[in-house]
Amino acid sequence: MAHARAHALLFLALFAPACQAIDTEARSSSPLQGAWRLVAIEYVAADGRATAGTPQESLFLFADGRYSMGYSHHPARSPRFAAPFSPTEAERRERFSALVTNAGRYHLTDSRLVLRPEFALYPSVIDSETRIGVGVSGDTATLTYVDQRTADGVADPYYEGGAKYVLRLVRLRE
Repeated sequence: MAHARAHALLFLALFAPACQAIDTEARSSSPLQGAWRLVAIEYVAADGRATAGTPQESLFLFADGRYSMGYSHHPARSPRFAAPFSPTEAERRERFSALVTNAGRYHLTDSRLVLRPEFALYPSVIDSETRIGVGVSGDTATLTYVDQRTADGVADPYYEGGAKYVLRLVRLRE
C-alpha cells in the first residue's frame, strides 16, 4: 500500500507541473486570450477629429481562435423596460440601436487582428471581414478598427478616407 501511495505521489509531482505548463501555453498563445471590458471608445474622423464615446455594459471574449463581443455605446446606461419581458417598440429601438454584438472566428498576426463574424446583430456583418490594429500592454488592449467589408466585398463607407474606431479594453480578472 505504501508503495502504491509513493508511486501516486511521484506521478502527481511529475504530472501536475506538466499540466500547468500546457495550460499556461494555451492561455498565452494569444495576448487577447481571455475576457475583457470596454472602457473607452473614440471615433476618429477622416480629418483626424476625434470624438469620445461613452461605453456602457460590455464583454469581449477571445479563446482558441473564437471570439464573442457585445457592447452598448448609448450615452447613458439604458433604463430597464417598463414591462421587463415585453418592451415597447420605442424601448426596443432605443436599446438595440446602441448595441454592437457579434461572434465568430478571429486571427491575430503580430499587431493585426481579423474578425470573421458568424453571428451578428446586423446581417450584413455575418461572413464579413473586419481588420483591426491591436496593441496589448499588460491588462490593457487597444483595438483600432480600420476596415470592414461584407462577404461580397462591399466596404463600410465609414472607413473611407481613414476614419477609424478606437476601443480600449481592460482584462477581467476573476
